[in-house]
Amino acid sequence: MSAPGVVIGFLELLEVRPGDQIMEIGTGSGWTAALLCHVAGDRAVTSVEVDPALAAAAACAVKAAGYAPHLITGDGAGGHPAGAPYDRVHVTCGVADVPRAWIAQTRPGGLIVLPWSPSGSTGHRLRLAVAGDCTAVGTFHGPATYMMLRAQRVPAVWNPHHAGQAGVTATRLDPRSITDGGDGAHLAVIARVPGIGWHTIREQNGATSLLMFEADNPSGAWAACDYEPGTAEFPVNQFGARRLWDEVAAAYLSWLRSGSPGRERYGVTVDPHGTRIWPDNPQNVIGEPLPPRSRAAAQQA
Repeated sequence: MSAPGVVIGFLELLEVRPGDQIMEIGTGSGWTAALLCHVAGDRAVTSVEVDPALAAAAACAVKAAGYAPHLITGDGAGGHPAGAPYDRVHVTCGVADVPRAWIAQTRPGGLIVLPWSPSGSTGHRLRLAVAGDCTAVGTFHGPATYMMLRAQRVPAVWNPHHAGQAGVTATRLDPRSITDGGDGAHLAVIARVPGIGWHTIREQNGATSLLMFEADNPSGAWAACDYEPGTAEFPVNQFGARRLWDEVAAAYLSWLRSGSPGRERYGVTVDPHGTRIWPDNPQNVIGEPLPPRSRAAAQQA
């Protein structure tokens, strides 16, 4: 179960009203389902849990607490269309790509709150408002890194295959500037470098390595930039059809030129064609839309 303070932050963003129908993705211990029942009533809450053992334990817990939400055992990525339309959707697991089924099952004007983790390394608390036509528009409200939705779990592995064939260059851009750029820099990189994943390794002597890879393709492109104290330039190794360091560095420098906006200035638009990231206004889209992780799932929605 997540820390109560973290959960309350999401529930406050959900803004549940009397009469709202609520779908929860990830019942877990059943605690938040019980909280939602306390506010909205048992008949208003549908909670979906993919793990049968967790679902059974949650059913016992909420019953013992005196609540009776509609508990479903199944894959929450598909929502629960039989109970739609919903006014509110509460998601208790990390999501790299918002399942379009959740948007399709939420009435126009409804809200979806979730931990959005497009690179798997850093999560953002996201509130989406459904604008109809399977489109939702939202803004960020702080950090939130959760266990990922089971259907979207991929191994976040830096795999320096074909290392002997990697291109070697040097850069004056300190990789620590990117890793320490904060959440605004993270969102800018995600927007301009689709499918990116990265790890940061810091040594006690100050040496730092930024390791980049294609998150959905363990055999895909990879790159590494290594900071060593006291050096004027830093070695870059890259392999694959994409030059990930070049893409990440360009995205970071573009973010600097735009005034280094923080996370609070960013928002996203999600529709059947992809996810668009923008600062200040949905018309100011950065980069190309991030494609749906599963086009089949998007079509089903």
